[in-house]
Amino acid sequence: MPPYYAENITPDRLPAELMQDYTTMDFILPTRPTCAPGFLYVVDCCATEAELDHLKDSILQSLELLPPTALVGLITYGTMVQVHEMLDASECPRAYVFKGTKDYEPAQVASLLGVAPISGPTGGGLAGAAGMPGLPPGAPPPVSGSHSSAPPCRFLLPVSSAAGVIDSILKDLTRDPWPHPQSDRDSRATGVALSVAVSLMGSALGKQGGRVLLLTSGPCTIGPGSVVEVSKTKVIRGHMDLTRDQVPLHKPAVAFYKALSERARVNGQAIDYFSCSLDQTGLLELKPCVAATGGLVVMADFFSQSVFKESFARLFRRWGDEDGKECDRGHLKMGFNATLEVHTSREIKVSGAIGACTSLKRAGINVSETEVGEGGTNQWSLGALDPTTSLALVLEVNNAAGAVEMDKRHYLQIITYYQHPGGRQRMRVTTCSGAWNAGTPESVASLAASFDQQAAAVIMSRIAVHRCESEEVGDILRWLDRSLIRLCSKFASYRKDEPNTFQLSHNFSLYPQFMFNLRRSQFMQTFGASPDEATYSRLIFCKENVENSLLMVQPALLSWSMANAFEPVAVQLDANSVRPDSILLMDTYFVVLIFHGEQIAGWRDQKYAEQKGYEQWGQTFNELLLSPVKEATQLIAERFPHPRYIICDQHKSQARFLMARLNPSVTHANMDSSAPGAAPIITDDVSFGVFMEHLIKLSTSS
Repeated sequence: MPPYYAENITPDRLPAELMQDYTTMDFILPTRPTCAPGFLYVVDCCATEAELDHLKDSILQSLELLPPTALVGLITYGTMVQVHEMLDASECPRAYVFKGTKDYEPAQVASLLGVAPISGPTGGGLAGAAGMPGLPPGAPPPVSGSHSSAPPCRFLLPVSSAAGVIDSILKDLTRDPWPHPQSDRDSRATGVALSVAVSLMGSALGKQGGRVLLLTSGPCTIGPGSVVEVSKTKVIRGHMDLTRDQVPLHKPAVAFYKALSERARVNGQAIDYFSCSLDQTGLLELKPCVAATGGLVVMADFFSQSVFKESFARLFRRWGDEDGKECDRGHLKMGFNATLEVHTSREIKVSGAIGACTSLKRAGINVSETEVGEGGTNQWSLGALDPTTSLALVLEVNNAAGAVEMDKRHYLQIITYYQHPGGRQRMRVTTCSGAWNAGTPESVASLAASFDQQAAAVIMSRIAVHRCESEEVGDILRWLDRSLIRLCSKFASYRKDEPNTFQLSHNFSLYPQFMFNLRRSQFMQTFGASPDEATYSRLIFCKENVENSLLMVQPALLSWSMANAFEPVAVQLDANSVRPDSILLMDTYFVVLIFHGEQIAGWRDQKYAEQKGYEQWGQTFNELLLSPVKEATQLIAERFPHPRYIICDQHKSQARFLMARLNPSVTHANMDSSAPGAAPIITDDVSFGVFMEHLIKLSTSS
């Protein structure tokens, strides 16, 4: 705490951080402001001309959303990699060309570009070949602002100076001109382009905040980091190929991108991955670059799709008057170069963390020998932050020295350091404490009363998703089942060997349902999904907060009908919820779907609302059709990434997105005994009712 606190603190005059209601505090550290954050666009030129035009529009739109002092640069690549100068050279724009099949060391890139880091009070800076450091003779001076540091180089200039240059370059940008046979894929040097980008950012900004925005339309096919061969006769890897270890390019590519992510992490820059393609683009291999640096990932089919266009624009959102503190208003909703450390009571050990983080291998007395996720440390690098960044910490109680004294309290303190987009360093401190559990029946009951089943479900899901990287899914499912049985045996009320007496308290009642849906989710079941799609969903799941993560595990389902006066009613994720006279809205976080029952779709298609004699009914019916659309619009308004929006009818092809997530309580086997109007699901999967029967039987068994 500041020194003057000691003289001014009294029992009646406490600072906010000593008040019980303020468990989290942000401190602005008295350090010299750093330079504005840098944004380096790395653009794939192998897309079609039409797709390239949509990508150009999105880039130019993003420049208008950035603060005028933010630094921007541009790299384009295909067979070769071009680093473009941001100086106004309308007669002869200049670019430095790198060979797409050669791996360049960071020092070599800095030397070829004429950019080298210099020491300074902010830990980094720039130096150029002549004139002002980092700028050639005749270059315009940098735009002044609230940031103070060494001036930018000719490859990274403030938006106010570089926007016109980027506009001019993009107008002349065409598809990669290097020819290739029809039997070959495009020659795409993604690995070299990213390596040059990370080297440029490290040399230009030092250890200061920035983002490398990779915008690609296909897999890397040449040079280091290649994930598939150029020839189309060689198919990109699938799940079975990885299981059988029949992918010779996979391990070298993963090793290359891991080394690249470490360079970016040390420099404090994030790598964001935006891909638009109907085929896989190599996210599985590139995953370390995103996860270790706190980067964001978006996958879509086309650059013209709203999933990409809206998501890319939302990356540059700023704090407004309604959602930000006064000191944050007008700044980008992001932080940079973040680290997190955990302090605990001596009885608590830190096993690890799961999420978008990297272990800094910092040993301490509160570090456990048992590692879960990124373990063996009490400090992690988080890279870039956004408002929903979430980390799961796994702790264990160490009773080796004897029983814990019950009159003592345990504490946990989480300290996060990060660079604010305004240039200042901030420290966020969260401190909480609680009483120890004595292990008696009374204290176990109080422990059960404090159980947060939603947070517990997300943490168990994260552990399961993390284990999928190194273990068979079948083994993980058996571990989840055993954990659920042990939990129910411990905290449910029942008599031994009498399943009909089994009862879970309110705090545990939904937890088995979460585990049932987790077993059926895209995180555990990869049938029909490519390795890239599985990696995409798992990356986002391990980064989002509890509310969003629960939607991915167990989607929300709302129902509208004439009977409920247009008010949405939350219904169970069950086949019995599908009715011909109702409209359903399902939110899976990745997909927002509106489903019209057979009768509703028939009324709409027959246009009864427009016929004479049905005017009043028609107005009511139109309001019913619009209500789910308004709700869906609100759901997708601020979500990142922008979800896929689907409107479908019962028995039509896209209805499969809903039917695949419903509990199969009604199937072809029991359709006659089900509720009238319910939609049967053709599957051999067990229903939640059968799942609970087996769970109760095993939990109550002696």
